[in-house]
Amino acid sequence: FFWRTTAPGIPDCASFTEPVNNITKMEIHVATAANPAGWGWDKFWYQNDIALHMLDLAKAEGLSYEIIDGYEIDIQRPDRHACTKCKRYDCLHQYYPDVANAHNIIFLHYLRARRTAKDIARVANYRYNFSRVTNVQPDGMAVAFDP
Repeated sequence: FFWRTTAPGIPDCASFTEPVNNITKMEIHVATAANPAGWGWDKFWYQNDIALHMLDLAKAEGLSYEIIDGYEIDIQRPDRHACTKCKRYDCLHQYYPDVANAHNIIFLHYLRARRTAKDIARVANYRYNFSRVTNVQPDGMAVAFDP
């Protein structure tokens, strides 16, 4: 089981042009800057804490899990929440894919570290009930899919 923590939106995200390598500074910014009403961005750290506490309780009951700390990664990249060239200022979602790629790299690391020889053999021997050939021809046109 994998859990990714969630980072808040960054108020006034378009004003950031580089990473801020200081989580405390960014948490203060999120808590004190003009925050869109009702979104509760300043509560995300607490909501993550609740989830992590519940996971710890479940771990005592035998749940096995890994944490992907999206909060720590994302809150330090306020510059990735806005596309100033294209005038898009969402301020909650990451506009550029590099931060999501960091999450994926961590996720793939955990998968690879935990896989067993049995897992590898199971994937290698799995038979799909459909053709796994590409559905795109060399000229880029779609091929009719016939399972």
